Amino acid sequence: MGNKFSNTPWQIWVIILMMLAVFSSGCSTLKGEGNNKNIIAENSNLREQLEQEKKSREDTQKELQGLKIDKEAENSNLKERLEQEQKSREEALKELERLKIEKEEEAKKEVQKEEFILGKWYTEQTIEKEGTKVFFKGNFEYFPNKSSRYEGELSISGNQNFDGSFVNISVDYYVTGTQEWLMNDQKLISKEIDLKSDVRRFEVNGREIPISQIPPDKLEQIKAENLIPKGLSNSERIISLTSSKMELESDGILTTYNRR
Repeated sequence: MGNKFSNTPWQIWVIILMMLAVFSSGCSTLKGEGNNKNIIAENSNLREQLEQEKKSREDTQKELQGLKIDKEAENSNLKERLEQEQKSREEALKELERLKIEKEEEAKKEVQKEEFILGKWYTEQTIEKEGTKVFFKGNFEYFPNKSSRYEGELSISGNQNFDGSFVNISVDYYVTGTQEWLMNDQKLISKEIDLKSDVRRFEVNGREIPISQIPPDKLEQIKAENLIPKGLSNSERIISLTSSKMELESDGILTTYNRR
C-alpha cells in the first residue's frame, strides 16, 4: 500500500506549512498578550498596595502627630495647673504671714490697752433693761493683777416683788466692790467678786420710807449684794481707749470713762 500523501501537489504542502506557521505565531502572540495582562494586573495590585501602605503610614503619622499635640497640650495644662497651685500656695503663705503680723500687732495693741486701762477712772452710766433702771456714778480702779475695785452711788428702780405683791421700788445705795477683769478680742470682761452696799434712801410707789422704819430683815433683802449675784459677768466692747479716756459699749449702751 503506497503513501497516501505521495500524490499531493507540492503547492498544497506549501499552503499547509504557511498556515501552521501563522497558527504557531498566533498562539505565541496570544500567550504573550495573556502574560502582559497578568503583569499589568500584578502591577496594578502592587501599586494599590503601595498606595494603601502610604496612606496607612500617613494616617499613622497624623495619629502620632495628634498624640504629640495632645501630649503637649496635656503637659501645657499640667504646667499651667502646677504654676497656679504654686501661685495659690505663695498667696496662702503671704496671707498667713499677713494674718500673723496682724495678730502680733493686735497683741501689741492689747498690751498697750491693758497698760492704758490701769489706774483710776470716773464714770456715770445708766442702764435700763426689762423694766428696771440702774444708775451708777463713781470711780473704778484697775490693777495689773487683773483685779479692780469700785465705789460710788448706785440707784435701782423698778417693779419688785415686795411682801408678796409687785410695787414700784426705788433704792439709793453707796456701794463698794471688787471685780476680776480681762481683755479679749476687743472686749473688756468683768466678773463680780464682792459687793457691799449701804442703803441711803428707800421709796415705795414714790413715797419715801425712812431707813430707821424698815425692819432689819427687810432692809437686808433690798441690799444690792442680794440683788446682784457674785460671779456675774459683764462683757463690754471697747470702742476707744487712750491714756485719758475710755468708751465701752454693751447692748447698744455707750459708757464713757474719764481718767482721774
